[in-house]
Amino acid sequence: MTTMGILRIMRRRWYVVAIGLALLAGAVHHAASRPGVYWSQADVVILLPQSARYPNVIEQSSQSLIAMAGVIERDVNRGAAASATSSAGVTLAGEGIRDGHAIKLPNNGGQWATNFDRPALEVQVVGPDRAAVEAQMSALLDKVRNTLTARQDALDVPQVTRITASVAPATPPVFHLDGSPAKAVAATLVLGGGLIPTAAVAVDRQLLARSRRRQPGREPARHEGLTA
Repeated sequence: MTTMGILRIMRRRWYVVAIGLALLAGAVHHAASRPGVYWSQADVVILLPQSARYPNVIEQSSQSLIAMAGVIERDVNRGAAASATSSAGVTLAGEGIRDGHAIKLPNNGGQWATNFDRPALEVQVVGPDRAAVEAQMSALLDKVRNTLTARQDALDVPQVTRITASVAPATPPVFHLDGSPAKAVAATLVLGGGLIPTAAVAVDRQLLARSRRRQPGREPARHEGLTA
């Protein structure tokens, strides 16, 4: 099918094009006016108890601490597995989530491998309201700390040998993310520009086929805009 043939079909099925343009205009308006979101992230670092052997707990780490971080992750998420992403740096907003939260042990091995190399839980919150994001972040950080305390309480771990949790940064900042309205509009126009003629051609073929079925025995004439 040639370009001119497609144009002739679009002119013949003008009502399909009109409906498509109306839908495209609505989609473009939505993409251009979609409000941004507020996003915040903090790390809860699991630390060894300070001692003569480990005078600087921030610089010390071990597989047991990473394992404990994994246990806390499962506890606070009630056993639900965190979604796998291609990179540990992918944010909730980057995944297209506009209202939600996540607590996970970052996997630096990517989507197809596992590499948990740091005893820290990543806490993210995203939502349409700054105050709500701040409040939920505070509640989630408390939940992680309380879960760690409850785990050690259940095992009667002495206070001097207890591991602790440190939040970094201490006061998680909240950022407003606008995205890229111009890119969203451009992508919508490109997608709509391809779907409208496709829809017109599909409707044209369907109507021609229906017309031929209603007139059996007649030699179907070659239709303008379609090639043999």
